[in-house]
Amino acid sequence: TMLSHHGLKRSKKRKSNNVTSNSKLKKIYNISATQEIESYKIKTEPEFKIHSGVHEYDVKRLSGVFVVKPCSFENRGLLTKKSSTGVMKSSKTEEERPPKKLSTSVVGYKSQKTNLNSHGKCSPHVDDTNPIQRISTHHSITKYIMKEDQNMSTISKKCREFLNLVHQAIKMQKIFSIGNSRRAFSPIRKALKARGWVEKCSAEVLVEEDTHTKTSEIINRLLKECNANFIWVINSVDFGSIRDGTIVSRFPKSNHFTTKVGLCSFLDEFHWFYEPNISKAVAPRTFKIVTEEDIDNFIKEFGLTACVALLKIIVNQVTTAESDHFFRNGKVPVSVVDFANAQCSEYIQHRQHDDIDRQESPPTTAKDWTDFLTWFSRLAHEDEKFQTTTYPMIQALYTMSKITLKNIEPYWPLFEVEGWKNLWVVKPAAEFCGRGVKVMRNLEDIICNVEAATDFRMGRHIVQKYIERPLLIYNTKFDIRQWFLVTSVYPLTIWFYKECYLRFSSQPFSLVNLHESIHLTNNAIQRNYSNNRHRDPKLPQENMWHSSKFQDYLNEIGETDKWKTVILPGMKQGIVGAVLASQDDMIDRTNSFELYGADFLLGIDYIPILLEINMGPAMHASTKVTGDICKNGLEDVIKVVLDTKRNPKADTGKFEMLYKQELGPRPHHTGELELLVAGTKIVPDRRIKK
Repeated sequence: TMLSHHGLKRSKKRKSNNVTSNSKLKKIYNISATQEIESYKIKTEPEFKIHSGVHEYDVKRLSGVFVVKPCSFENRGLLTKKSSTGVMKSSKTEEERPPKKLSTSVVGYKSQKTNLNSHGKCSPHVDDTNPIQRISTHHSITKYIMKEDQNMSTISKKCREFLNLVHQAIKMQKIFSIGNSRRAFSPIRKALKARGWVEKCSAEVLVEEDTHTKTSEIINRLLKECNANFIWVINSVDFGSIRDGTIVSRFPKSNHFTTKVGLCSFLDEFHWFYEPNISKAVAPRTFKIVTEEDIDNFIKEFGLTACVALLKIIVNQVTTAESDHFFRNGKVPVSVVDFANAQCSEYIQHRQHDDIDRQESPPTTAKDWTDFLTWFSRLAHEDEKFQTTTYPMIQALYTMSKITLKNIEPYWPLFEVEGWKNLWVVKPAAEFCGRGVKVMRNLEDIICNVEAATDFRMGRHIVQKYIERPLLIYNTKFDIRQWFLVTSVYPLTIWFYKECYLRFSSQPFSLVNLHESIHLTNNAIQRNYSNNRHRDPKLPQENMWHSSKFQDYLNEIGETDKWKTVILPGMKQGIVGAVLASQDDMIDRTNSFELYGADFLLGIDYIPILLEINMGPAMHASTKVTGDICKNGLEDVIKVVLDTKRNPKADTGKFEMLYKQELGPRPHHTGELELLVAGTKIVPDRRIKK
């Protein structure tokens, strides 16, 4: 636009050999695109020359149009001439014209005589006989020619540098590829490019994300026959088509502890991998529903948990001086307390192995359990009361319940934080981001939900005890997303990220309302709901806190030491314990690594409780908090994976070595065993009769 204001017009390819002198577009020849004009001389004559090193250009003024051409073309008869009809003609045919021009744009300078210039600051008329105006006109065109040639020279230089970078990347095996959702992993791309890597994109990615440019087209053409040396996996990857030397952000068979069913199975065997102050997995009681027997086992656990919860209710009511109100004018018989004590005592004897030599007690019938669970539900969820009871009887029930709870606590994980409502979480095994997760209180509803959802095909759900006494911030539930990086399976090597973030619910906490907006803190769930207008204004609007903000909060409430003495060690030990428990099921690959996201819930005692571990955690900037921490976290992953290979003492950002297994004999992984017994039939010897 600026050039047009000064009379400069962009020329186009003409369809014939003639150009009308009255046309706005005038045909001129480009100067060399690869040469930089080092000196030029302004002259007042209609014809003058521009020198650029060994090159020389003729500049002629014809009817107010400046025609620029290399001098070497002069003998070919390519100079334009003005005919008697006012038409500019070439003295040679189209086939005899010079080869394709190097410059991408052709510029003409139109004389001001035509009065077509509408720019207010420009003179509407230029007098060719005036030397001052002629010098000014010549100066403008030669100055533009020099600037245009310099720009093309710069572009050419950048092109050469770009091609050299690509060829160097091929030589050094620095070609990387990122799957779908490339925008979310732009820090990975920038970090790799800063280290001299070149990206190879698939055609599908370019089309889907509208990133098809000439640069990417050139790269893909150059890298067409080259394999990627670094692959950042988003969804899945076929390891059979990847060379052993390729670095991949995924381990083969990586669904070990990242699936709800898998983590449940490994945590059941965790006691074999316990190491003091190193690995200790604290997790809610979890049951995978695979067979009908699993459902029966869960039903028994549900009933026993209700017995423990009832005893907690008795102790709590008597301790808080609510016994007179709680044991008066109600409908619940006192016999349910005796039933709960009896069931808990039997469980304690079983755990202490005292039931081996004793005589078996009469089995509890299904009707007994149904009646007990009905009365318990009315007490815990409907605010029902006991029948009128004397004070001595109340004290006896209190004493008996307190002793039973004390004896059962060593065999009851998370005794203090489970509460007394007997709430459970039903989770689909194959879903993520909180989809399909429900908090439920009724046994029949849980069983119906599992069976209906699985269509009688087991193994699709897990049932997990809900933590009813979590640590709350301003009466709002939250959890912690903590990253860790595994760079080797054997010896097991785990890196811990020094920063994490908290995810809040949008609604105040409640054990009466079991809606997902209250109890599920996943950002994918909470973004669907508006924040409660009555909640504390100190809570973040985007429902996220950086770990540093949480530490400031702990300092405000006088619990500064809890972060370093309880929370941080607990998360580290929980991660090590979970990975150690599943190590035998993992497949080692020399050039593989993987980033995981562990979700922890803090109990009322600040002890971290491992809820689940996510493969391929979300790393996009969903909020301001994640925008900062995710960018830095991805850049630090590259530091650990690439920089430490070249220099073991290289900077690893905010990743710190959490666990490195001592090297021992390498186990032979056989995968899924298919045992077969083969042999031949033994035939008895035949005795020869004499």
